[in-house]
Amino acid sequence: MGFESPWNLLWLVGVAGAAVFALLRPARRRVVVPTLRLWIAAGAESQSASHSRKRIALPWILLLLGAVLAAFALSKPVIHPPAAKDITTTPAKLQPITLDAFAAEMLPSGQVEIFVSLRNNTGEPQKAAVKLEAVPNPATPERDITIAPNTTGAFIERIPTASIIELTFGRAGSKNPTKSQLVQRSQREAKVAVVGPLSGLLRRYVSADDILQLTPNPKDADVLIANGLAIPANWTKPALSINPPKPLPGWRRGETMQNVVLISAHGAAGPILKNVDLSAVAIRKLTPWIPIDNPTQIIVARLGADAIILRNDPAAGNTPSPRQVYIAFDCSAENTNLPLTQQYVVLMGNIFRWLVPANTGQTIYERPANENFAADTSSNFIKKIEQPREDFQLWGYLTAVAILLWLTGWALVGVAGGGKTASGNPKPKERQ
Repeated sequence: MGFESPWNLLWLVGVAGAAVFALLRPARRRVVVPTLRLWIAAGAESQSASHSRKRIALPWILLLLGAVLAAFALSKPVIHPPAAKDITTTPAKLQPITLDAFAAEMLPSGQVEIFVSLRNNTGEPQKAAVKLEAVPNPATPERDITIAPNTTGAFIERIPTASIIELTFGRAGSKNPTKSQLVQRSQREAKVAVVGPLSGLLRRYVSADDILQLTPNPKDADVLIANGLAIPANWTKPALSINPPKPLPGWRRGETMQNVVLISAHGAAGPILKNVDLSAVAIRKLTPWIPIDNPTQIIVARLGADAIILRNDPAAGNTPSPRQVYIAFDCSAENTNLPLTQQYVVLMGNIFRWLVPANTGQTIYERPANENFAADTSSNFIKKIEQPREDFQLWGYLTAVAILLWLTGWALVGVAGGGKTASGNPKPKERQ
């Protein structure tokens, strides 16, 4: 149990003081608070003719209890239910041999290293039959592993690269072995380095994008962002160039425009401008590109006949070239409102996903999400989570009871003191 307004409990001190004052000096006619008059009247009923002997009257008790409950109601007491608990139960029968670990890693040589660990859940040594099948490779010979009681047995196997690796295991001679799979997947990820100014908004985007990782050393980067600089001539990987100082080969800079709104900007359908709306983008200073000599770059977005976003064609020429994107204006918040809009996130996301295709990145092996994990040691323990209950508010009930006690106490004081004053003396008769 707790209190949302614990400081209101200090009212209990005032309630106690008023109650003692009303009981010890019932004949005093001075009224401090309205309720005190009722306590004085209730106290007067409890005073006998002799001050040496007093008894507590029922109206005084009711009024006192009502005041105490009202003070508690002001503090808003709350009953907190017990916190949710994880209850772990074990099945009635545990499999003698279960899968403890199953993982695979692609090696630089092109082979796949597989790690398998099985657990013996019995008090006796167990012989496990294990078989690996890798698509499209031929199956490996079945092997037997002897596992000591209540411990694990593991082995490592190297095979040629495979898209699917299937593990079959069980007790030697078992007619119902257990199967588990690993599926190959290319994890899209890229390390990004920035040359030139790294603005806070650009850093924030790179840090938030789940496929990007900022690195300070361009030599370790998979993608380069050249902010206000040209892409280095010796750079042979994907890159994004923002407001390069010199035009690309086959292009020249057009006339510099001031305070431009890209309401008439448009571009060819493609992955970079997918779900991007540039009509509300305002730019303080923009110098677009104008083609002059059959350039190889493709215009992604244009303003009139001039280009403001370009990309290269990786398939152009005799040898494939790295993917690169060029933006003709400074993307800082001092020059444009683009990084302050949702369109910036969508545009940058499209650019980096075009620069880093889905089939790039580290090759990993993982278990399918819909695989039956009954073979795992962890799956032999079922977790049940109790749903937490809402807090129980008491102040409303306390207020209702306090009002009821007050009304009852007032009524009893009025009935008992109908022919007396607040001091307990009979009322004087009216003159005729």
